[in-house]
Amino acid sequence: MANVWKIGSRWSEYGSRNSSILSIFRRNNIVFVGEENASKRFIHEVKKGDYFAIADGYEVVAVAKALDVPKYLNNYRLDIKKYESEIFDYEECKDWTVGVRVKIIDLDDSIWYENRGSFSAANQIWDDVIELYENQNNKFSINSSTCTLFRRERHDSTKSLLDVHTRYIIPVYQRPYSWQEEQVKTFVSDLISGFWGNNSGFNYSEPMFIGTMQLSSKKIIDKNEYWQEVIDGQQRLTTLTILLKELRLLSPNCNKIKRLEFEWLETQINKTQNNYLIDYLSIKNTEEVKSKNNPYFKNALYIRDLLKGLYDNERNDCSNNKCDVVDRFIDYICNDVFFVVIETCAGLSKTLKIFDTINTAGLDLNGSDLFKLRMYEYLKDVKDEDNNAFEKINAIYHKVDRINQNYSKSHEGQQIVNINDVLDYYKDVLIAKYDLPNVLFTYDWTTFYERLFDVLLGVKNWDNFTKVSSPDFNIDINEIESLIDICYQWNTMPWDAEQLMNCDPKEMMFAYNLISCSRYSRYQKIVYLILFRYNQDSGKYRILSDLLVALNKVLFIYSIGYARSIYEIHSFMQTIQKHIMNYSYSYEQVLIDIHAQMDKSKEWAEEELKKNIIEKTVWKRLICITSEFLKLRKRRSVNTVEDLLFYTEYDIEHIHANADEKEWSDYDLQNSIGNLCMLESDINRSIGNKSFSDKKQSSKDDGMDYMHSKYATIRELAKHQNKWSERDALHRLEKESNRIFNFLFE
Repeated sequence: MANVWKIGSRWSEYGSRNSSILSIFRRNNIVFVGEENASKRFIHEVKKGDYFAIADGYEVVAVAKALDVPKYLNNYRLDIKKYESEIFDYEECKDWTVGVRVKIIDLDDSIWYENRGSFSAANQIWDDVIELYENQNNKFSINSSTCTLFRRERHDSTKSLLDVHTRYIIPVYQRPYSWQEEQVKTFVSDLISGFWGNNSGFNYSEPMFIGTMQLSSKKIIDKNEYWQEVIDGQQRLTTLTILLKELRLLSPNCNKIKRLEFEWLETQINKTQNNYLIDYLSIKNTEEVKSKNNPYFKNALYIRDLLKGLYDNERNDCSNNKCDVVDRFIDYICNDVFFVVIETCAGLSKTLKIFDTINTAGLDLNGSDLFKLRMYEYLKDVKDEDNNAFEKINAIYHKVDRINQNYSKSHEGQQIVNINDVLDYYKDVLIAKYDLPNVLFTYDWTTFYERLFDVLLGVKNWDNFTKVSSPDFNIDINEIESLIDICYQWNTMPWDAEQLMNCDPKEMMFAYNLISCSRYSRYQKIVYLILFRYNQDSGKYRILSDLLVALNKVLFIYSIGYARSIYEIHSFMQTIQKHIMNYSYSYEQVLIDIHAQMDKSKEWAEEELKKNIIEKTVWKRLICITSEFLKLRKRRSVNTVEDLLFYTEYDIEHIHANADEKEWSDYDLQNSIGNLCMLESDINRSIGNKSFSDKKQSSKDDGMDYMHSKYATIRELAKHQNKWSERDALHRLEKESNRIFNFLFE
């Protein structure tokens, strides 16, 4: 059970208000204590998941939750400002001060709690603290305002974006700064055009609106420092920052920006991106050269060329010096370029929904992007992980990219693992593992995860998702990574691999491929569920083979008897998936269930195999491919059989054609397995509707006849038959239907 602790934020013997280190707590998402007895109790009694009431004197101003176990402060790298170091000396305290990573929630209204000391149990406000922390996702508000970069000199309602106190954070889930030369030139050229206006002279500049920005609500660090995340508008805000930096270098004495510090923008996307930004903003003059790979410096060079248009413009009055033009342009940028800024106080899921509704340019989110963001929010808000959680998620996406890059080098750019497919397979794993309602198997994976995260994050309750609120339910990054490995191994393993030698790879290959030809082809992906369940079992491929072979037979026979069984089979397959993921259910028991389902069809299956199949595409393919497989499986290698049955362009050949010299009276027999077989498309189209004798062996010796086919059935007929009659077809119908029936029910 979680505990609730009170922790003080003042760091001095007397605890005066001006000794507060609350800003260090907030900025670093950590709380710590230094008094000896308190530190001993802190490191021994605080555990992951405990709650904190963070007090400033007698006022509880924030609540928090421990994301880890306590450690000495020398395990953490803290961001401490100069004014804070005068109160708290990290180097002096790091070896004996104890802290823990937390998620901090500032309170709108503080709680009065009369309790002295830096650290103690907070039993009196136990319920209040937990409720305040856990209800954080219910917060929701939207505010909008018109902004310029700096507060306009004219008295109006316009607000300042760069207000000295606010730092704009590009959050970890955003994509890197990516504007190229074309976007930069268009953006800056529009600003220059707006500055000059439609008339000559400097007094006709046109105010310019450059779109909507979406920001998170402000995170208070202290009275002089606020943080806001940039949800939408990163590219424009970053480019404006580069533009101001270049103008500062061009006109260092301009009153408007000569005292301007460029610390308002920070990117947390990755260390490389942030280092590039810091490197660029640190340059002192235009002569400094930075890495050619630095996107900020690269775009700065484009902007430098564009700024020459300010004082080279033909409308420029020669009596005005270059500096004056630049100063006027700076004034224009700071006062007459407008944004509409939307601030959202909400969790990430609700924030993204707002973003999607506004539909501004910025994040271009597909299904897997949304999964990444919402999984990040889930790990932070539900599983109490820190910002490193996003790196864990990114790692699996990068793994897929690496796998595909390496594979494509030897396979003409092909990709072998698709993250969307992996997430789809994992959807089935979650449904089966946690016994969620069967109807969820029918959801596309994007809808499934959208609703799943809505429920997990408290955004909205959806029907059929009530079970995910159980404390046992867990979305695990490691399980997704395991599925990525399974996908790669399965899709690259040759059928003659040593791992498959303890089963019959030819039978497994046939079962796996034929499922895709059935009416229930969606269940071909069950292979990943089976391999996931038995991944640690040394006999996993034998288990996979047994289950696939049995399932293929069920899906085959119910595909040709589909009218009576559509819903029955979907229900059956959903149950089978759950039994596979049930660790108390052996695979032998699953096989018994599959065979029991097959037994239900035994009475009518034999008759279905003898019917007219030509007008029923699924029947025709399944029956003819299976008939040919039973001929080939003892004679050819597994790869040859797979290629002939599933990757060669073929037609279903009428051995007796309508144009033959004698018409048959039995139309159904002519269109049954007795008179049908597989034949290469080029041969079939070459021989047309000729008589059997002409199709058997061509007089042209061009290889376009039965004798030159690679398919065993048609070659055998050509070898042993001189003609083809109704009696021959009837005999073959009995023989092939019985053989397929025996194969299915052996």
